[in-house]
Amino acid sequence: MGRYLLFGEIRLDKNEILRIGTVHLESLNNDETYIESLNSLGELYEHLNEDDYNISLWLHRPLSPNIKPLVSNALQYEQLGLFQQALDCYTQSIKLLDTESMSITSNKFYQLDEYSFLEQHWIKCTKELNQWDTLMSYCKQQSNRDHLLYLDCTWRTANWSLMKETLGQLDAMCNGTI
Repeated sequence: MGRYLLFGEIRLDKNEILRIGTVHLESLNNDETYIESLNSLGELYEHLNEDDYNISLWLHRPLSPNIKPLVSNALQYEQLGLFQQALDCYTQSIKLLDTESMSITSNKFYQLDEYSFLEQHWIKCTKELNQWDTLMSYCKQQSNRDHLLYLDCTWRTANWSLMKETLGQLDAMCNGTI
């Protein structure tokens, strides 16, 4: 029978259509095609707010062997609402992935996806735990700062002068003056 990825087409609005199809997983003859297919399916699940399906994809992905148990535990903790335990696992996973990235033999193609996923869920757990100061510090460290996350942090910590400054930067970015 085999394993299949089921795709389709969903019209999100007038200008945006998600196109998907059916792919027999055994027909994906290289790892990059397989991962790209999983990424596309994950993106679809994300647009549909199907967190459980998206998490299931990540539980069955080929992850770095050192972080697979940590990611599995983190995802399960997150689904159960145990955000502190999930956050701890995500933090450990990110540290391990950073250590692995120093290795010459590591596969950068997989690690970029893994790091992005871990970072996204780390942010989600940190928000759930209302650790806005931690998120604000994280935003300040990022070279390509997520201005909307930073704005959310300034609002949640009631730092009105910094919020005004951030809104000014966002306005300037939208108007193309930065």
